[in-house]
Amino acid sequence: MTNKLRKLCSIFALAFFCGSAFGQNSVPAAQRTKACDNEIALAAAEEILKSPNSLKERLHLIYAAGVLFDQGRKDEAVFWDWVARLRGWYDFAISNESLLTNIRRRTAGPITNYALQDIRRFEGILARVQAWDSEIADPVEKKVQVYRHLDDLRARIAAQREEIEQQARAVASDLEQERASMRARTCLKVLIHPSEAPRVIAVEIRQVVEYVKNQPEVVRAVGHLQGASVATFTVEQDHLLPSQYEVNVKGDQLVFAIVDVVRESSSVEFKLACVTRTSFVHRDPFRNPCK
Repeated sequence: MTNKLRKLCSIFALAFFCGSAFGQNSVPAAQRTKACDNEIALAAAEEILKSPNSLKERLHLIYAAGVLFDQGRKDEAVFWDWVARLRGWYDFAISNESLLTNIRRRTAGPITNYALQDIRRFEGILARVQAWDSEIADPVEKKVQVYRHLDDLRARIAAQREEIEQQARAVASDLEQERASMRARTCLKVLIHPSEAPRVIAVEIRQVVEYVKNQPEVVRAVGHLQGASVATFTVEQDHLLPSQYEVNVKGDQLVFAIVDVVRESSSVEFKLACVTRTSFVHRDPFRNPCK
């Protein structure tokens, strides 16, 4: 167990799970790339890139490339991002017309946008990607097909170099700011093994019910309190633990308490977002329940 992870275990309120979480079945590297702690995320990225199994999990290579980009190692990020793309071409048909269109869109993301700001530099990186890929045992006919597509893509990009570079540079700052903002909102402050998530959630369910039962706003809304139970909870994409719980509270009235979860490496805090009389089955799932 690293010192960083040991510290997380020692101070986290639900530390009972840490022994098994960081023992033989340690938190997967792909999960650790999402850590808010830069040291943990970078160590996980480097672990992925050294593993021969990474070729079987191209998404993990993309996670690692994202970490490198966030740490300022942008050329390396482009290299590994395009290693992952190239490996994907072995399994999926490619249309370079649509591919070129897609990589020039804002939605292609800041790593690709960074690559397109300097086509000659990008050319050099793509050459290294192909050299790296050529060492992997794949059917010769597959390699011929994939490298033909790569050569065609290079030619198309080179032919439009000035226009592509200008477009990429124009939106570079916005894309990088968007990425930094997104990471700040979605990174993981608490790392656990996926197998431990149900146990942690079970503990939090009991805690959030007790929290809700002691909130004056809830008591006023429900009248004579008879009981409470968690109806549902929300887990954000790529996360393991809930960001929000919904608690049914029974009494003279039936109300639903929406509780946000604020996670820090040293604590878990519940915050009552609102009390509503409309259950989740009768609400628009794409709208904020408190509005």
